[in-house]
Amino acid sequence: YFEDDQIKALLDAPGKEKRSERRNQMLLILGYDAAMRVGELTGLKVGDLHLDAETPYIRILGKGEKYRSVPLMKKTVQHLHGYLNEFHGDAPDLTAPLFYTVTHGRMHRLFDDCIQKVLKKYTEQCRNEGVRMPLDVHFHMLRNPNLNKIQTFHRKAYKK
Repeated sequence: YFEDDQIKALLDAPGKEKRSERRNQMLLILGYDAAMRVGELTGLKVGDLHLDAETPYIRILGKGEKYRSVPLMKKTVQHLHGYLNEFHGDAPDLTAPLFYTVTHGRMHRLFDDCIQKVLKKYTEQCRNEGVRMPLDVHFHMLRNPNLNKIQTFHRKAYKK
């Protein structure tokens, strides 16, 4: 799994100049914050975000075709507002894929292998910048360190 300093370096690795870099940073941030599986991330629609709720959250379609709601950190919500504005405009289509690419003028959701390549690209970049990183990386490694935090939050929220 990734250590805290590795996660920080990874989430800071994408540049800001290119549109694709800004998208890649957002998908890494959201994947980490919500402890998502790669397939859950690629399946997200704009309408799965509930950023104006009292406690902002994301609704995720997970294993067994079951939905779960995961609260989001304030900083992630700020990033998402900027992302939505840039990538989906003022009146977004709630059924559109949250993370996408455009081919021949048509919007397509990103596929799992694309997300894995993004993770490997930035892991290698961090490694080249002197950050000690695991050799064999996969998206699930982002999920596990944060899963306990989310489960603890839910237990506390349901006790109130």
